[in-house]
Amino acid sequence: MIQKKVLVVCMLDSIHSARWLTQFREQDIDFLLFPSSPHRRVHPELERLRSSSEAASFRLAPLARYFALPLWVLDKFANKFFSWVAFESGD
Repeated sequence: MIQKKVLVVCMLDSIHSARWLTQFREQDIDFLLFPSSPHRRVHPELERLRSSSEAASFRLAPLARYFALPLWVLDKFANKFFSWVAFESGD
């Protein structure tokens, strides 16, 4: 059977993210974690999941530290731009 791979974009310092991921620890899933905003510390519960030897694996995205800030800024400007375009083109 092929292992499922899931990209999770979340707040790495949130207990809610860690608790949500905990429910999958007995399943054969490879989770790749990407921070939803820059400069997030990893919650201790999430660190425990990452270092556990459960069926699921939890990894931080490589280079996430470098891409989190530019992607966050792009998301902020893109949302404002598309909201403005939708507002201006509305009847």
